[in-house]
Amino acid sequence: MTTPGSGLPEDRSEELARQLNRECHCISIDADALRRELERDPENHDLYHSIIETRPYLFSASAVFVSRTDVERMAAVIRSIEEVVALPGYRETVLGWAPAIARSKKAAPAVVGETPVRLLLKRGKPNRCSRC
Repeated sequence: MTTPGSGLPEDRSEELARQLNRECHCISIDADALRRELERDPENHDLYHSIIETRPYLFSASAVFVSRTDVERMAAVIRSIEEVVALPGYRETVLGWAPAIARSKKAAPAVVGETPVRLLLKRGKPNRCSRC
């Protein structure tokens, strides 16, 4: 089926995401892969342990499925925030009252897309229930 007038396949990801969230509770996150990825940067080697100690529920043990539209909306919000925080006036104002460490030039860009999901799903071949 195509989206009328576009010739493109209809986005059925919203319907699929709802169905998977309702029926599929069998895909788990690979905690070891998550730890390895977060510890990959030598300057942030203790990041994983810091997160686990201070925010133990930041990462879900199971997958949550989102539609393509939801991912696009989240990406748009992230882009907007990154554009605002890059404005010199915003930076001057915020850094004027922030601690010295906030003046560091090092910043991690936002990550939105499939790559983190593929990394964190167990070997890309998660155990699946009969409904998935």
